[in-house]
This record gives sequence, C-alpha cells and structure tokens, in this order.
Amino acid sequence: MTEDSKDESEHLGVSLNADEVYAEFTEQTKLQYLESLNRKDSMYIYANSLQMPSGIPVATVAINGGKNAGILAAKILATSDNALLEKVKAYAAELKSQVEAKDARLQEVGYQNY
Repeated sequence: MTEDSKDESEHLGVSLNADEVYAEFTEQTKLQYLESLNRKDSMYIYANSLQMPSGIPVATVAINGGKNAGILAAKILATSDNALLEKVKAYAAELKSQVEAKDARLQEVGYQNY
C-alpha cells in the first residue's frame, strides 16, 4: 500500500465512522453528496449510507453533486418558507429556459456541430 492510498483509506474510514456517529447523536436529517476520491471509494461510501438503519434518514445526492444537494435542501426548506419557495421556482424557471435555449441551438446546428 502506498502512502497516498493509505491516506485515502484512512480518510474513507473516518468518513464512514462520521456517518455512524452523526446518525447516533443527532436528530437532524443528513443530506450528503460525495466528493469523489475515486469511483470505487465513492461507491463504497454511497453503499454504506444506504445501509443506515430504519429511522435514521440519510439522503445521498450524486457524486460531486454539491449543487444538487443544495437545491434539494432548498426545496425541503421551501415547504415552510414561501419566500424561499418563490426563489426555488424562479431558479427552476431559469434552468428550464437554459435547457430550451440549448435544445433550440441543438436543433438548429445538429448534434455534430453542437
């Protein structure tokens, strides 16, 4: 085992233990995204979060998906905050507009030239 892989393994072990400690000592829901150490380690951490016992809510959102985790958190919080809900709706409308513009451009030039 190289020094680098040893460091990654230690980091991975700490991350897994942190999940268990967090779940045991807090009443808060855990929303996480995975920073990719490498694909194998990320999938291992993801699989670990899927094995949390019943009654301990954990949501894992995408490898390297911090933006999606933030959007999901905002949507959850917006269920009880109308001002935030309006911001979430405006953001969704902006994303829809961007996708429609990209689609129009794709239809215009074709996928080979996009």
